[in-house]
Amino acid sequence: MEFTLIIPEIIVFLTATAILILDLILQQEKQKKLLGFAAEAGVILAIAQLVRMFALGQQASSWGLLTIDTFGHVIKIILLVSTGLVILLSVDYFKTIISRKGEYYCLILFSVVGMMFMVSADNFISFFLSLQLTSIPLYILSGIDKNDARSNEAAYKYLMLGMLASVVMLYGMTFIYGFTAAANFEGIARQLTSLDLHENPILLIAMIFIFAGFAFKVAAVPFHFWVPDTYEGAPTPVTSFLATAPKVAGFAALIRLLTIAFSPLIAQWRTLFIILSILSMSVGNIVALSQTNIKRMLGFSSVAHVGYILMAFAIADQMAVSAAIFYLMIYGIVNIGTFAVIASVMRGEDHQIQGLAGLSKRSPLMSLSVAVFMISMIGIPPTPGFWGKFNLFASVVNGGMTWLAVIGIINSIISVYYYINVLRYVYGDQEIGNQQDKQARRPADPAADGLNNIPCLMRLAVVISLALTIIIATYPQPFIELAKAAAVALKTGLWL
Repeated sequence: MEFTLIIPEIIVFLTATAILILDLILQQEKQKKLLGFAAEAGVILAIAQLVRMFALGQQASSWGLLTIDTFGHVIKIILLVSTGLVILLSVDYFKTIISRKGEYYCLILFSVVGMMFMVSADNFISFFLSLQLTSIPLYILSGIDKNDARSNEAAYKYLMLGMLASVVMLYGMTFIYGFTAAANFEGIARQLTSLDLHENPILLIAMIFIFAGFAFKVAAVPFHFWVPDTYEGAPTPVTSFLATAPKVAGFAALIRLLTIAFSPLIAQWRTLFIILSILSMSVGNIVALSQTNIKRMLGFSSVAHVGYILMAFAIADQMAVSAAIFYLMIYGIVNIGTFAVIASVMRGEDHQIQGLAGLSKRSPLMSLSVAVFMISMIGIPPTPGFWGKFNLFASVVNGGMTWLAVIGIINSIISVYYYINVLRYVYGDQEIGNQQDKQARRPADPAADGLNNIPCLMRLAVVISLALTIIIATYPQPFIELAKAAAVALKTGLWL
C-alpha cells in the first residue's frame, strides 16, 4: 500500500495533531511540559521507522509525486535528529517566555513534515506544496515571542522576503513547465535533453529564478539579507532550528532537482553555483569578522558554510554529493550544539560575545562544548568539521577545480579569527569583556548568572550534541559510508 511509504511523515503529523488536542486538555502550566515530551516521543518514533526502512532498503515511487529512497531516508534522519535536539532545548527555555506552548511544538512538527515531503519530492507540484508547508510555520516561529520587538521584526522581514522568493521560484517553474509540458523531474530531464539553450534563452532565465528561490531558502549570497536580523531576533531555540533543518532540507531538494531534472543543463548551472559558492564563502566570512553579537556572527558564519557546501554543486558528481551530505550531518549537530550553549548561558541577554568572558571558570562543561564546536567549525583535525571539509575539498580537487578548493581553504583560514575570538573570551579573563564593554561584564558569582542551575534538558541537549560531535570525530567512516549510500541511491543519469 502506498501509505506505508510515508509512515514517518504520518507519525510526525499525527504527533502534531495530538499535541493540539493535549494542549486543550492540559490546563495547568506545569502540565504543559508534557507537550514537549510528546513531541520528542513522536520524533524518536519517526526516526526508528526511518532506520527500519533504511535497513530494509525500501525504495519506491508514490503517486508520481514522491520518490522514497535511501537518499531521502538519510536526509530525513538528519532532519529529525536536529529537530529532536531543538525540542529538547525548547522545553525549559520557553517555560515562561510563551504561553501557548502547544502551538510552538505543533508549528515545528508541521514544518518538519513539509521538509520530509520536500526531500522526497520529484515533481514541481509536490515540491512547491511541501516548501510552503515548511516555510509558513517558520515565519510564525521566528516571531513566536510576541513580547519581543526584535522577534516581531525578524518574523516580518523573514515573511516578506520569503514570500518574494517563493513567487520568483514559482515563476521560474512555470517557464520550465511551459517549455517541457512536464512537472515530474524525470519528464523534465527528458524534454530538456532535446532543447537547445541557445535557441531558448528563457530557459536560462527560468533556471536563475528557481535557483534564486533556493538561494534564499539556504541563505546564499546575495539572498542572505534576512539571516542576521532573523537569527538575532528569533528566540535562540528557533534560531537553532532555522539554522539547520530548513537548510538541510533545502540542499537535499536542490540536489534531487539538479541531478535529475536539470542534469542535461549541467554546464550552465555549474558556472552559476561556482559564483554563488565564492560569494557566499567570502562575504559570510569577511562580514562575520566585525560582528560583536554572537547570533549575528553565527548567522554570517552559516552563510560561509553554505558557500562551502555549494562547491559540491559546482562539481555535481557522486563523490561531491556524498561529501555535501556528510557535511550537512556535521553542520546540523555542531550548529545546534552551539546555539544550545548560547541558550543555556545567555538567557535574557543581548547575546554579545563579551558576555561569554570567563565562562571557563564558571561552567567547564559549557566552555568545553563551545571549544569543541568552534574548533569543528574551523575544520581543525581531528574534529568532524575537519573530516567534512577534507571530503568536500577533496571532491572539488577530484572534479578538476583545485583553484576553487584553494579559495575554500583561504576562507577557512579567515574564519579562524572570529571563531578563536569567541574562545578568547571563553577561556580568557573576565576582565577582557569588561575592557571592551563594561555593560557586557558577567558577574563573578556563578549563582548570579544562573550557570549553576541550567535546566537539565538544556544541559542534555548540549551533552548529546557534544557526544555526537566526538563520536563522528572518532569514527567518521560509518557516517561517510552512510552519506555515500544516500548519494548512490539517487536516480540520476549523471553517475548511474
